[in-house]
Amino acid sequence: MMAKGEPQLFDLEPRCKKCHGSGWRSEWHVEQAFNPGSALQKAELIRHLGLKMPVKRGEQRETTEAKYLRRFAKKHPVFATIIDCQQREKLISTYMWEPNAEGRVTTTFGFHPSTWRKSSRNVNLQNIPKRTDLAQAFRSMLVAAPGNVLVEADSSAIEAVLTGYAAGDEGYVRMARLGIHDFVAANWLGAKVDPSAPDAELRNLFRQIKHAHPQEREASKRAVHGLNYMLSAYGLHDEHPQYFPTRKRAEEFQEFYFGLFPKLKQWQQSTLERAHRETYLENHYQYRHYFFSVYQYDKRRGQWTLGDDAKRAIAFVPSSDASAIQTEDILTLAADPEVEPWLRLIIHDSVILECPKPDVDTVAAKVYSTMTRSRPELGGLSIGAEIQAGCSLGEMEVWHG
Repeated sequence: MMAKGEPQLFDLEPRCKKCHGSGWRSEWHVEQAFNPGSALQKAELIRHLGLKMPVKRGEQRETTEAKYLRRFAKKHPVFATIIDCQQREKLISTYMWEPNAEGRVTTTFGFHPSTWRKSSRNVNLQNIPKRTDLAQAFRSMLVAAPGNVLVEADSSAIEAVLTGYAAGDEGYVRMARLGIHDFVAANWLGAKVDPSAPDAELRNLFRQIKHAHPQEREASKRAVHGLNYMLSAYGLHDEHPQYFPTRKRAEEFQEFYFGLFPKLKQWQQSTLERAHRETYLENHYQYRHYFFSVYQYDKRRGQWTLGDDAKRAIAFVPSSDASAIQTEDILTLAADPEVEPWLRLIIHDSVILECPKPDVDTVAAKVYSTMTRSRPELGGLSIGAEIQAGCSLGEMEVWHG
């Protein structure tokens, strides 16, 4: 507090909020630059604009996570700017990898998830972004050595195919191979799709759907994987409000989807009951996972409800089968002297190789043959594969053989 008339080292009058020129200094404030990473400042902005604070699903606490801010972005573009700033900051902080003396980044692979999916640590090279413009710019920085080409072999819709197989639904397996997201989107749009039509006819229709209805196709893509692994209608709306703006809309899609493939719902129920009864599940490669909280008794409601292990139990067989298939493929490729020297990286369902340009066709053909072979553990089932090649991960072209 400073009395009127006392000498001042500097003038604080312009920043005084309460004295209104009386000469008494009672409060000061400092203007700070807005920090897109500050949860406090984002919350203050939400309240300043008169918006309702988002609540995180399942935790009942206020949140400023990006997926919730997207709901405000259409009416208030400032939130789109905040999300973009956060993405750029994450790109800088998360992917500031330090190359070794050879200009390469290394990692350690393991099986840290309980579902036996592979993981990558120090640094996490499975976390390479893919879908956004920023992601493509980053992937363009991952380049092959001079004279070499990067080859990326990706298993096509592997978990969707394996989900259909686990559910005993041959029709679903076929649609997963041809384009399950396109098939679901086409039906959602009211198109008359004959599931028994020839593959070429369906692929042509699916290309048209993908080109003409990207929004519906993307909504289908987001929903299929989630619903297969027991994402609720509320969760579907909460995770993807841009595609399912209301809970009712999500419930309608959920009912529609399981109406197309009723065996999926039956498989989910039987899987939960078996995991609860036996306390474990085994996949088709004898990987075993124990589950101790598939169902839990809710005393307040006086009924059994899904426990913490329920969704994990549903995801286990398709997810761990996919990992087992990839493991066998990598071991097979590592035993081939024409392929082993060029193996570089695993990214989820993809295998990355780096080989001399003259050897691309030979290497790509062997990788394709390995990844698409029939699997005796799955009754002769085969998984499709797409091979791309390019000088960087951001500039790849499809290899046709």
